[in-house]
Amino acid sequence: MVVLGEELLDAVTGLSGSGPAYVAVAIEALADGGVRMGLDRITAMTLATQTVLGAATLLRELGYKCEAGAGVSAAQAIFAGATA
Repeated sequence: MVVLGEELLDAVTGLSGSGPAYVAVAIEALADGGVRMGLDRITAMTLATQTVLGAATLLRELGYKCEAGAGVSAAQAIFAGATA
């Protein structure tokens, strides 16, 4: 739970209110790539959704160590996967 002052309500609404839609677009784009590579839509969506869930879980467990502006290189170093 996060408790913030009322002056930050607009920022919280923008991030938490709109954020899920951006994540959904990213998941759909990942799945679209999987479909283009030969996966069926259900499998592609399952894999894309689990990938995003796993990434979010890992970031949370690591204490959100991606610094602002570090971008892809920080994520690659943290995840040390196929993108590293």
